Amino acid sequence: KSHATIERYTVQAGAILQRLNPKLMVVACNTASAHGLGALQRAVPCPVVGVIEPGAEAASAHAEVGVIGTLATIQSGAYEAAILRRNPSATVHGAACPLLVGLAEEGWSDDPITEAVCRRYLNTLPARVSTVVLGCTHYPLLLPALQRARSGTLWIDSGEVTALAVERLLRG
Repeated sequence: KSHATIERYTVQAGAILQRLNPKLMVVACNTASAHGLGALQRAVPCPVVGVIEPGAEAASAHAEVGVIGTLATIQSGAYEAAILRRNPSATVHGAACPLLVGLAEEGWSDDPITEAVCRRYLNTLPARVSTVVLGCTHYPLLLPALQRARSGTLWIDSGEVTALAVERLLRG
């Protein structure tokens, strides 16, 4: 989907949710966060949190960071920009991993095919990268296969760190 289409869908979904008068909205999709968060924040009166900024915050302490996500998320450059705002000396390596979404949706979390696909994608990241952001909310479902494909890696779950950020915000 194009940037404009993703942005339009994000704003439409937010308009529907706004009818419920929420205290806060979370855009739990990395692609929607990368392409539609700003437009949604302008369109609704409540605070809106996406998953990229919390994921970038967690990753920014590291010098070499990998980010895996959908093609649209990686091509947006949103993670790289957010990490570099926090740590200008970091090096960010993105890898689009589109097949992982389908594998997660099929429930193939512990399958040799999934592990082989994970290994293939992760091998596109330099060996020196030991921190990888899971830049798609489907990917934590595949964490066991990802861990087997690249042992010794620190995995940052963008959804998990976003939940912690929302908790801090609401307790605020």
